[in-house]
Formats: sequence, C-alpha cells, structure tokens
Amino acid sequence: MNVPKHVTVLGAGIVGLSTARFLQRAGIRVTLIDRLEPGYGCSFGNLAMICSLENALPIPSLQVLSSVPKTLISRKGSLVIRPQYLPKLVPWLSRFVYNSLPTRRQRHAKSLAALLKESVSAYVDLVGRSGVQAHLRQHGSITVFETDSGFDANSKDRHLLRALGARYDELNQHELMELEPALAPIFRRAVYYHGCAQVVSPLGLCQALANQIRESGGEIIRNEVHHAELMTDGRFCLFAHEGQIECEALVVTAGAWSGQVARWFGKKVPLETERGYHTTMSNLDVNLKRPITHGETNIGMVQLNEGLRFGGTVELAGLDAPPDYVRARNIHNMARRTIVDLPLDESLEITNWMGFRPTLPDYLPVIGPCPDHANLWYAFGHQHIGLSLAACTGRIISRLVLGVKNEIDMTPYRIDRF
Repeated sequence: MNVPKHVTVLGAGIVGLSTARFLQRAGIRVTLIDRLEPGYGCSFGNLAMICSLENALPIPSLQVLSSVPKTLISRKGSLVIRPQYLPKLVPWLSRFVYNSLPTRRQRHAKSLAALLKESVSAYVDLVGRSGVQAHLRQHGSITVFETDSGFDANSKDRHLLRALGARYDELNQHELMELEPALAPIFRRAVYYHGCAQVVSPLGLCQALANQIRESGGEIIRNEVHHAELMTDGRFCLFAHEGQIECEALVVTAGAWSGQVARWFGKKVPLETERGYHTTMSNLDVNLKRPITHGETNIGMVQLNEGLRFGGTVELAGLDAPPDYVRARNIHNMARRTIVDLPLDESLEITNWMGFRPTLPDYLPVIGPCPDHANLWYAFGHQHIGLSLAACTGRIISRLVLGVKNEIDMTPYRIDRF
C-alpha cells in the first residue's frame, strides 16, 4: 500500500490530537481541523481518568435495563431520557437492549479489555519522551460504597473484571481512610483498582499535545466543515465555512458529530450522544490522590490543577436540546457531602459544564479503515472512555495508516458491523 505523506485529522479532541501526534512521530505531515480550539469539546470536561481493565464492562446490562422506566420521570438518576427525545431514540435503544444480553455483554467486554489493557502504556508511549508526562499520575482509582448492599451488588461485576485481568483490592472503611483522608467517613466499603491512571488537567494535556504538533511542523486549523466529497483523483475535498480544504488522506475523529461525517461517505452508524455534566470548584485542592467513583450513583470526583471536579451520569437528549444544569447542581449537591470540610459554596467559584459523549449501542468504538476508500480511517464512539482510549486509538490508527499489523484483532471495531 501507498503510505500518505500528509494526513488530515477531522476533530481536535484528545482522540484526534493523539492520532495526529502518533502519525507525526511516524514521519507523516498532519493537519487537524476543528470548529473549536484543541481540547474544548467533550475532552474538556471529562473526569481525567485513564481507565484500564476496571472499566471493561459495557454499560448495557440487564441491571441497567431494569432502571429505564424510572428515567422517564426523574431528573436526578444516573441515567435520564428526555421524554420528547424518546421516539427518535427508539432504534438506538432497541440495539442497546439487544446488547444487554449477558452473552453479548461478555463478548464486548473482551473487546473493550483488548483496548483498555493498552490504555496506560499507550499514554506512556505518547508522552513519555517529553515534558507532557508531567500531566500523568499513576496511582489507581477507588470506587466507594456507602452501604454493604451496594458493595455486594457490585460483586458479580468485580468477578467478571477479575476474569478479564483487572487487579483490585477490597477495602474496609479504615483502609479507605488511610488512602484517601479527604473523604468523609460515610463509606463502609471500597474497591481499589490498581491499573487506572489520571491526568492532572484534561485541557492542559490537549493543549500540550497541540503545542507539540505545531512545534513539529503540524497545522491546526479552526474551521467548521459541513460537507465532504471524493475527488476524481481519489483525494477528498472538505467544504468548510471558510473555504475548501483538499486532503490526501483523512482520519475522522469528530466525536459525537462523526456519524454525520460518516454519512458523507455512505456509511450509516447508530451513533448517539450521552450528555455528561460536571461542576468544578475552581482553585480548590482537597488533596484527593486518585479518582473516586461513588458506587451507588456512579458520580465521580477528581482533583485537578484547576480545582475539584464532580461529574458523571448520562442524559439522552441528542445534540440540539439545551443543557439542563439542574443535573449539574444535583451532582454537586450529592458529591460535596462526600468530602470533609469543604468550604461553603458562596466562598467558591463554581462552574457548570455539559458535553457530548459519542456512544454506539454496543459501547464499542469504531476504529479502523473505511471499506470503500483506502485513504480514509475512522476513530470515534469511545463513550465514557474517550480519554482512556485516545492514546491507544491514535497508535492503532497510525499503524493502520503505515500498513503495520496491529496485534489487536480489529474486527469488533469495524464501521460496517451494524
């Protein structure tokens, strides 16, 4: 195969930036295009976790299905569906239900595990040669439980994770408080996962990678692409608000908008957006040493350079509905009680945020070539683990572009699997 000399990456979130950097290190000239500055989309607002095998179980499950009826009447649950969006969502939900079957969930867990076991090592590969490694911490993560019943209900999933290779310790309250004294003494049990890492600033990491790309001769263009066409010579023409851009080769890393881009090239994928919310208490350092997840609610807490961030939950409402920042406030009200001696809200600068997680109903990403065009690749649909899988995905795409065989079987992530 002919290796392109110049690759255009459509989307400058963490997946696009990682992909561009790996391509650049392989000697390929890169251009990134995004309507926003690098890292200001979904990558901006995540909970900074680089998950490993502890996050290999896809969300679709019989347990989640049992909670769906409540999502239509509550704005406080970990999963919310806006009723007015439900008719449009039905086809996606039907696939979600199908993928909740235990046999399919276990099969997809193995496919996620194949990627996640490389998540941290891929980041070390990506950033380990420069000062960007200062953005990484490798101290694991902890899931905490206020009740014994919550801890026990999670035991089946823990056993599945251990079978996939996850390493963890089960903690009592005393052991937890020794590891994380900033937590309020309300948790009876906890699980300490050893494989997880975190970044100290998701936006800072994106900006550092963007700077490296520019300093190494890459170009980052802020422009909104609204259509693309195949040219007679096999290249692509991107039609943007500010002119046209011709591409020798193209990688689509456009997050929640990637489904629209795929349709330009004749591929229809059932991509939905899980709207995630967070609140950040700016300039507040409570000395959490690792990411914390509340086991009963799935709300997460993480100490960043910017401050203390609470986030999580899922809202299904599409790309166009306005944010419901009541959800962010609910997250904040629940999570602040989990940290000891927090200052009063009135004394802090608190910001709310909502972003779009691109999610396919089997909870596996699309990573790989377009079957119809030898110079087109896709990398999107990473749901809750976009930061976790960004470096791994970027390394995989760079190998595909170079014609180097990946050790991972790429069949489960193909774009035409639906």
